[in-house]
Amino acid sequence: MATSPSSIALDERDHGKILHADVGSFMLEQSADYRRPRANQRPATEDGEKWMKAIRIHEPGGPEVLRLENIETPEPDEGQVLIKIELAGVNYADTGMRRGMRFGPHQAQMPLTPGFEAAGTVAVLGEGVEAPPEGTRVAAVLESGGYAEYAVADDDMVVEVPEEVDFHTASAALLVQGITVYGVLHDAARL
Repeated sequence: MATSPSSIALDERDHGKILHADVGSFMLEQSADYRRPRANQRPATEDGEKWMKAIRIHEPGGPEVLRLENIETPEPDEGQVLIKIELAGVNYADTGMRRGMRFGPHQAQMPLTPGFEAAGTVAVLGEGVEAPPEGTRVAAVLESGGYAEYAVADDDMVVEVPEEVDFHTASAALLVQGITVYGVLHDAARL
């Protein structure tokens, strides 16, 4: 396992580490002693995965409350898209919810998989969703759940990511941070 001064242990058993790839996004590195699900726990996404890894929070606190766990892969409802996550952005709302803060109508309900913005590829389309097709590179604003291998997003919150835009940029600059900048320029500065 690679070590880095910016790595933090998720818990005392060291199931994984968050590696800060750059400001605003993270990548997950699995440690050698990570316990995989049993073989009989499998089968549901594009590659047959019923179980996935996710960063979970069971109680408010600092980074030390983050836990790497196996949870069931979500399935998209009508009007939703299941995304195989490549990178997730880290923003103020994510860290605030981790600490138990309320953001508008959102109150952190534990256990919680944080992550309001992410980029990846479309894995499964929910009923009534025709585009973007499976395999398309996308970025999405999520209600939560971006700190996982898969996340569900409403289809109207998903945008295609051109090949020339990398996932780091798509997950860390185009979504929540970009909306914030737009809001400041449009609403506050009236530009």
